[in-house]
Amino acid sequence: LISCKQEHNMLLNSLKEDNSAETCNLRDQIRKLNEEIARRDTTITHLEREFSYLEIRLFEHQHNSEKAIRDANLKYQTEISEMKLKLDHLIHEKKLLEDNHTQEKNNLQRQLHDIEKQMLAEKADLEKRLKESSFSRHSEVYKQKIMSLRRENEDLRRQLRGATQNEKYVS
Repeated sequence: LISCKQEHNMLLNSLKEDNSAETCNLRDQIRKLNEEIARRDTTITHLEREFSYLEIRLFEHQHNSEKAIRDANLKYQTEISEMKLKLDHLIHEKKLLEDNHTQEKNNLQRQLHDIEKQMLAEKADLEKRLKESSFSRHSEVYKQKIMSLRRENEDLRRQLRGATQNEKYVS
């Protein structure tokens, strides 16, 4: 019974360690995704500032000559378009990352839930096996006691028959 309890405790500890390692791994993945989102947010903020700066410069250059204005306007409009495209691309990537992050988080939560369910099922199975094992041992002990009592009963019957036969001889 003690070794079964020790085995049960060792199995539970092993399951706890496995669950703890898996939880740490999942948390590490979430942390990395959060860091990537933060880096992307920083890049977007930087590009937005740069975009604002370029708009201010464009306004300042409008006061120059018409040719310079047309040249500068063309140049900066091209840069602005490219940056808008980059910004749109980064915003799209950020949304994809957020969607992936949400999906992975949901998957990790589902996995964690499945692991917890599995651990509970294994615990219940182990407890059932322990009870069956305990019942089996008690059953064996009772069988041995019954056999012992039968032997004693048989011995007493023989003694009674012997005593009865001795009384017949004595009478």
